[in-house]
Amino acid sequence: MSKKILIAYGTRYGATREAAEAMREALGARGSEVNVVDLKQTMPANLSGYDGIIIGSSIQAGQWMGEVKTFLIQNQQLWTAKKLAVYVSSSTAITDAASATDTYITKELDKLGITPAAARAFPGVIDLSPKSRHGWLKKTILSLIAKQQAKSSDGRLKLGEINDFRDWNAIKQFAIDFLSTL
Repeated sequence: MSKKILIAYGTRYGATREAAEAMREALGARGSEVNVVDLKQTMPANLSGYDGIIIGSSIQAGQWMGEVKTFLIQNQQLWTAKKLAVYVSSSTAITDAASATDTYITKELDKLGITPAAARAFPGVIDLSPKSRHGWLKKTILSLIAKQQAKSSDGRLKLGEINDFRDWNAIKQFAIDFLSTL
């Protein structure tokens, strides 16, 4: 039987939106009806028709997108009855996804009394290219981090480039695994 799933997200620069679209593709290929909503544009009012809900947020300076947190709080009573999966896009997940999941999802949702069926922090994108939309201060800080990393054996951040650390297979599998719980 086909499942109806909402993927609601908040993004700063688009990485979280692109992850939501990849999840839509994976779930749609398995016969699910999937609606994707940018919470900055629309706050869904009626969630009763969905079999499951996936919520995503970018993380910057340790903070969720405000509209995502608002959506979670406004629908707090629903999360005990509705299957929920939560993902975040975070640079912390580049080196330690388990810690990022615990810090940015588990601990934050515990404060709200919410226990999702699935939770995962995914590495995001760090744009150090000349056309980056980051402000001067953030570019400077990220460039300093990249220079420091280049001295280590890791050296994964590249100055002057878009550094995309997302694992598309893992992102799609997260959604597929959630679907199997519905």
